[in-house]
Amino acid sequence: RHWRQPHEAVRQLLEQLVRRDLNYSTLNAPLFWKNVGESTVDGVQPGQISLHPGPGANADAVVLRFVAPVTSVYSVESQFFSGDSGQTEAWVILNGNFELPLASLGVTSINPGFTTTSLELNAGDTIDFVVGNYGDFYFDNTPIEVSITTVPEPHAMWLLLAGIPLIVRRMARWPDA
Repeated sequence: RHWRQPHEAVRQLLEQLVRRDLNYSTLNAPLFWKNVGESTVDGVQPGQISLHPGPGANADAVVLRFVAPVTSVYSVESQFFSGDSGQTEAWVILNGNFELPLASLGVTSINPGFTTTSLELNAGDTIDFVVGNYGDFYFDNTPIEVSITTVPEPHAMWLLLAGIPLIVRRMARWPDA
């Protein structure tokens, strides 16, 4: 089933995670895994992480979550890839805000990505990379690559640069030993 309202699917998923029966699964999905081998497996290249949603009847999307360790400005780069022959949908969600996702990327067969160079996050804020099935969950391995880094604050760089002339001047006055 194609989710007409992706935020509803993600909300349902998070509710299920809270009350999840650990004996429930369909072919062990939803799941995420990493190809630690030396060859491509089910469309997932060596070293890649893959997200695989569960069946649409259960609205089982799969979530890879980043939790900000400190308050800072972050740079986020993500790319979803076509893995198996199945089609999936992808979203990037900030702090569980399903109504206004950071990105609603649509189908993953076109290898969609999301990038921002200045996302302000407080410690504990979350970014969810979500993959849902597109009507059929078989062959839905969806490789993902994510890079999240803190961005140096501009005023800190200016303070450092402003201090260099003072250091040079002080060193010029320093008596030779």
